[in-house]
Amino acid sequence: MVIINPDHIDEVLQGFRGQRFTTAEFKSSFQSEYPDDWDMLVLNYGEGGKDCGRNYSANVYLGQRLKDRVRRGVIRLVEFVPAPTNWGNDDIASWEYL
Repeated sequence: MVIINPDHIDEVLQGFRGQRFTTAEFKSSFQSEYPDDWDMLVLNYGEGGKDCGRNYSANVYLGQRLKDRVRRGVIRLVEFVPAPTNWGNDDIASWEYL
């Protein structure tokens, strides 16, 4: 089920061309550039983060869309790094735009 325009994911990714970035950094850019899309994700899945009580959240949704871009050869998963406080997991994915 498509909740948001998938082109918006790609448009935000353009801002990371040639850079490494974490899912949290992508989320922050996505929230800034497409606040209505972010609100729709939160409405459907909850925001997520530590102690949110959900296994699937808006954060996870964005992470899954990034994994889709790996399969397409747009970005690659570099490594897992320590997550920001209150992220919900101890580690977070670091990506590289190809």
